[in-house]
Amino acid sequence: MDEPGIVVAGAGALGSAIAQALARAGHSVTLADGAAPGANASGVAAGMLAPAFESLFDETAHGEFEFLRRGRDLWPALADEIGLPLARDGAMAIGARTQAQQWAALLSARGARARVERLDDRWAVFTPEDWRLEPRAALEALARDAERWGARRVSARVVGFERGVVGFDAAPATAARILVLATGADAVLRDLAPELDALSPIKGHILRAEGRFAAGPVLRAPGVYLCRGASELVLGATMEAGRADAGVDEAVASRLLAQAEPLLAGLEGVTWRASAGVRAASPDGLPMVGAGRAPGVILALGARRNGWLLAPLIAAVVRDLVEGRPGDAIARRFDPARFAIPR
Repeated sequence: MDEPGIVVAGAGALGSAIAQALARAGHSVTLADGAAPGANASGVAAGMLAPAFESLFDETAHGEFEFLRRGRDLWPALADEIGLPLARDGAMAIGARTQAQQWAALLSARGARARVERLDDRWAVFTPEDWRLEPRAALEALARDAERWGARRVSARVVGFERGVVGFDAAPATAARILVLATGADAVLRDLAPELDALSPIKGHILRAEGRFAAGPVLRAPGVYLCRGASELVLGATMEAGRADAGVDEAVASRLLAQAEPLLAGLEGVTWRASAGVRAASPDGLPMVGAGRAPGVILALGARRNGWLLAPLIAAVVRDLVEGRPGDAIARRFDPARFAIPR
């Protein structure tokens, strides 16, 4: 077997960012995932880097703009490292005049730039704080850069970690001094990481349409958003708590499309394709990132709907932990020990 290194289980946004950060820092890294590249919740996602409107519209993130912006602000440097373009057109929430004024006031009070705009017979609040990336391109760019710095990819799931050896379901075992779990709520690993019992699944449907479109700011309303790229539209997303299957429910997709009607002016006749992914959430909505109960195990789980936004921040917390640096205030907020997990 290889000399002991670090195995990162899970090649979504968190696992891919962690593998890239550790490889760049000179560590021997293996990234393991049994799914095809991009065939996970991170690949299905819209790639939102949206500290402003997430802090406004997501109940679990209310008042968290500064914290979420800290994650977003790590993206420009990382994007330059891996050669990934970021869409920095901002975002616009559409509603009645009083709604737009209230949203703008709340965002401004939290430190976000925002202004009210008139849109014919509607009103909106615009913020330049919210950005976006293309998820599959991001996964590919992170994988390329990690490989360039010496990381390797194993197309297999981690099924165990004992006495310095990581076991896989479809590949030879490998020696490892650290196993980073970035797998979501993977029931197979609960004997190894009882902290996974604190996570609950959330299924999300998302719709995409391909074609030639006018790129522009993300459009939002409570509970729904429309991302507008030059060659693709992305409409999302449902939050179906307790659902762990990734199959598409056409009735749910139809309801999402109906809910988004205020955002779809001028897009009649567009053909939408539905997909679904399953994310994991902790009881307080914040990720669990830190040392697990099992020796040598580090957790990087439960980012809920902000996996892409928080990926470089979580990767930095994991790198500090691997290299023995004391955790900062963010690391303490993420510490899995904040939950009482039965033994």
